[in-house]
Amino acid sequence: MAQHKTSMKIERGSVDLQSKGERIKFVFSADDEKLGELHVSAATVAFKPRGKHKMKKWSITQFVKLLEDLS
Repeated sequence: MAQHKTSMKIERGSVDLQSKGERIKFVFSADDEKLGELHVSAATVAFKPRGKHKMKKWSITQFVKLLEDLS
């Protein structure tokens, strides 16, 4: 079974996501291999899969709707 690890880095040392440019980044890995990054800001959520240069972005409202549709 894969060993999963999730870490969080608070960029610029702040958790106030209302300030421009502030975001939280989650890094997901399994068996020491990076799976992707999830970036959360006041207005958007973005996911960057491993090996990809482009991020998939959603507004907070779109992201919540996506999660609601999955349940």
